[in-house]
Amino acid sequence: MDASKKIELELKDVYQMLISECRYGYTRNNHLMPSGAYDKVKRIIPQMYKVDKEYAIYTLKQICEECITDELDWHFYDSPDDEFNNKAESIEFIKWCFDYIYANTADFDKDWKPYCLDRFEANLEKGSCNKKRYRN
Repeated sequence: MDASKKIELELKDVYQMLISECRYGYTRNNHLMPSGAYDKVKRIIPQMYKVDKEYAIYTLKQICEECITDELDWHFYDSPDDEFNNKAESIEFIKWCFDYIYANTADFDKDWKPYCLDRFEANLEKGSCNKKRYRN
């Protein structure tokens, strides 16, 4: 198998696959996911951006908002991180999303804030990611 071979995909399909990959990662929330999904997003969004800036930013905004609501709110509402450091990785990923969006929206929607920004900030204020919560 030659993994370097390429295929063409429609942007809508890439959008749906990235959203699905992240959602799957949030349900797994283990040592592989959602970290693996974050890595794919960081690799693919810049490629999307080269093809269609607005579509890539739109996709990343949704991914960012869902990371706040579906990962942080669901798994880390009481703040302690898990044994896989998923909270810390999710916070780092959300900040990466903010940085990418703000650095690449000079032409459009540069004042965007996620609708759930208050929940992200509240989660950050709850305490350190250094405390661990171990599962049964």
